Amino acid sequence: MSTSSDPDSSTKKYGLSCNGNGRSKRRLTECSEAVLRRRIVRAIKTRWPTAWVYHPADRFHSGIPDLLICIPPHGLWLAIEVKRPGESPTPLQRIILRKIRQAGGAAWVIRDPKELHHVYLP
Repeated sequence: MSTSSDPDSSTKKYGLSCNGNGRSKRRLTECSEAVLRRRIVRAIKTRWPTAWVYHPADRFHSGIPDLLICIPPHGLWLAIEVKRPGESPTPLQRIILRKIRQAGGAAWVIRDPKELHHVYLP
């Protein structure tokens, strides 16, 4: 004897994945850091259309921020460490962000693209 299940039961509990493909069982509030990073890059390009955004892929140097941005016309540098909501940077990441600030750059931990509205540059 088969039982019928509510076809919407999984979407009521989980909803679509954060990238909208519907294949993930993650809750709507949970996004992978990669998806969050893409959303933040889109928000950066919206706020600073001419900004140069670099995604470091250096596996040999720990603590390097996820995004390095140069904002024209004055060449202001911004480093962003992307974290999922509720997560914190590692102690090494905090040290690197502090060193960037001490060198005159701006360094932020961002958990949501909307937080870019609160980012100020030195």
